[in-house]
Amino acid sequence: MSGFFKQISLWVVILIILLFGVTAFNQGGGNTEKLGSYDFSQQLKAGNIDETKLDVVSLENEQYKITVALKEAVDNQTTFEFETDKLRWEELREELKAEGIDIDPRTESRMLGFFLIQVLPFILIFGLFWFFMIRQMQGGSNKAMSFGKSRARRFSPGDKMVTFKDVA
Repeated sequence: MSGFFKQISLWVVILIILLFGVTAFNQGGGNTEKLGSYDFSQQLKAGNIDETKLDVVSLENEQYKITVALKEAVDNQTTFEFETDKLRWEELREELKAEGIDIDPRTESRMLGFFLIQVLPFILIFGLFWFFMIRQMQGGSNKAMSFGKSRARRFSPGDKMVTFKDVA
């Protein structure tokens, strides 16, 4: 059972490392042209913005992330998002109010996302490495770090003595 567990856990660790590698190096690559705030203004005037799926998030440093869902696809995109500064957000907000859409930005911190994507994989890999190293060093004569351990026992005069005659 122990060997089976080690074999399965090794393949799980390899799979996790490969998964993180693929997701880290495969960023985007879909559409070559991204839609932005100018396209948002055009689509708003054309009435192509789905009001129920419009999301505005207030980030740090007076930045705003706007996620937009379109009623009809533009450049093979039905959704797009872009970031803008406070001044441009105020202009876009006025355009939204002119179209009858009143939306307030919600606040969001990027620290949790940063922690989950950047720090947690390293903690997980280090934790698994530490777990297997501790398991490898614990007891047993066939383990990697047991070469300096003596199996000799203390001799006391009152202990029961077993001789060759007793055994043979």
